[in-house]
Amino acid sequence: YVPRGDCNADIECEWYSATTTCGHRRCVSQYTDICLSDAGCLWNTTTIKCERKPCQWSDAPTCDSYDTCEWFMGNNTCIISPCQSTDPTSCANDKTGVCVWNATSSSCAKVCNFWGTASECGSHNCEWASDNTCRNPCNILYGQDQTRCGTDNNCLWDNVINLCQRACAKYTTETTCKAPAVHNMCIYDGANCKSNCQNLYIGNIAACAADPSCSVSGGKCVEPCELLNNTACADHPLCTMQNGQCTQGCGTRYTDALSCTSDSTCMWNALNSNCLERCEISHPTAPCPTGCVTTSAGTCATPCSASHNTRSGCDSDSNCLWNVVTGTCGAGCGSAELASCPSPCIATANSCLPPCSIRYATTTACAIDSKCQWNYKSASCQKKNCTGTATGCPSQCYIAGNDCLPACGDFPITGVCKTTSYCSWITPTSTCARKCSTYTAAQCTVSTCFPVESTCLDQCNTVTTALGCSALSLGCMWDGGSSQ
Repeated sequence: YVPRGDCNADIECEWYSATTTCGHRRCVSQYTDICLSDAGCLWNTTTIKCERKPCQWSDAPTCDSYDTCEWFMGNNTCIISPCQSTDPTSCANDKTGVCVWNATSSSCAKVCNFWGTASECGSHNCEWASDNTCRNPCNILYGQDQTRCGTDNNCLWDNVINLCQRACAKYTTETTCKAPAVHNMCIYDGANCKSNCQNLYIGNIAACAADPSCSVSGGKCVEPCELLNNTACADHPLCTMQNGQCTQGCGTRYTDALSCTSDSTCMWNALNSNCLERCEISHPTAPCPTGCVTTSAGTCATPCSASHNTRSGCDSDSNCLWNVVTGTCGAGCGSAELASCPSPCIATANSCLPPCSIRYATTTACAIDSKCQWNYKSASCQKKNCTGTATGCPSQCYIAGNDCLPACGDFPITGVCKTTSYCSWITPTSTCARKCSTYTAAQCTVSTCFPVESTCLDQCNTVTTALGCSALSLGCMWDGGSSQ
């Protein structure tokens, strides 16, 4: 019989898993001498039958179906299961000598060298050695004995935690190579697991520099990012992919905020005091990591606070605005970080614009923008507050009909004051004030004006020309001697 099932179905046959063949069924002879000729059989004098000794099955599945038996892959035989104890003391006293108590699983388990296959070995926290035997892990065999660890090609000394570990080359998959327990000393290069440069040359920069497969960067021994493929680059904490090429990451190149933010591909993480790749480079599209900003377009953007460490750099970025109070760079007008248009930004129908003081440096340029007004006192362009209609016009502004206009006090220069239709220059006090003619008789209470019947006129001494004096006609005369 070839199929196992057909073989075992025949009362005279049984399947031999060791040779994967069908043979004569054991322990079925009716004769004592023939029965006892098989070491796996015994003669039952009570039943007068030939029977199997415990766990003397030739078929692996049949063997494993008995709680007290197990199939030992080391020599493909059925054996009595050792390590059946349920407490540490009984386990340690097991007569087989192959048991050890596992505190993690609270169970009695076989020692490593009793497992016969690599899969069994690995599933029981043991290591499969190069001679195809199962043994204890390197950290148990040698611990912190670096000398003995170095003589075993199955092991590798971990310079970071000073402990003997399994050699990186013994990890055959990317997943096991990247496991947290070995990640600080191994690196997956896309095909193999190998010891990383940092572990090989920790504290020995000269030796690192002499190894063409390693490089010195930022005082550390690292793999040259340029030699790594996409998979290895993405896994390496000191490398990053830029334009399809693996390069050294910002954290390797820079250790201070000024140098970091001077590089257009980097940003400074003030929380951890380290330099990182800009969000739009490390994560082009959402979801964006903590510290990055998600734009309305679904892309990731670097916040201004991480982009600029100086006011000059912040001011040069149209998306950012320097906070003179905190001395930091924050989201600017039009930045992806803003959900609204806060002061001092200026809201328009379609955009949020930077303050007038940032956009315009001259009176001419400032005057072109209807949202801005030149402040002659501070010699800077400021947001025009007095604009629009009388409805909602601020109290410091002048309402002329239905128009909201700047107050005359905003024009402290003679020439500028006189260009307005509603202001006049008061020579004695060198100030710009509303023309008296803009007041009604009831409003005519300012010191530079006086009421005449139903009108409000300039005080005589505020008029500086004979022609202007004669134009008042009522109550004033020109004194040629004093020229007033």
